[in-house]
Amino acid sequence: MCKNRYEVGLDIMNKVVGELGSHTRESLKEIAPEFEKMLVEFPFGDIYSRPGLDLKSREIATVAALTALGYATLSLRSL
Repeated sequence: MCKNRYEVGLDIMNKVVGELGSHTRESLKEIAPEFEKMLVEFPFGDIYSRPGLDLKSREIATVAALTALGYATLSLRSL
C-alpha cells in the first residue's frame, strides 16, 4: 500500500524530532490546520523522504546549512 505525503512525512518527522514534533503539530492544528499539514508534508514527506541519504546524513546537512545561515543556535537548543 502506497502512503500519501502526510503519512510518509509523519513517520519521518516522528523519527527525527519525536515528541517535540507531536507537541508542535497539535498546537498548530488548533490555529492553522493547513500549515500543520504543510509542515509535515513538505519538509518531511517531500524532502526528507527523498532517496540517496539516510536520516543521519540529512540531519548533518541541515545543521550545517543552519550554521552557515546563522540559525543553528535556536534550532539546536530544542534538541
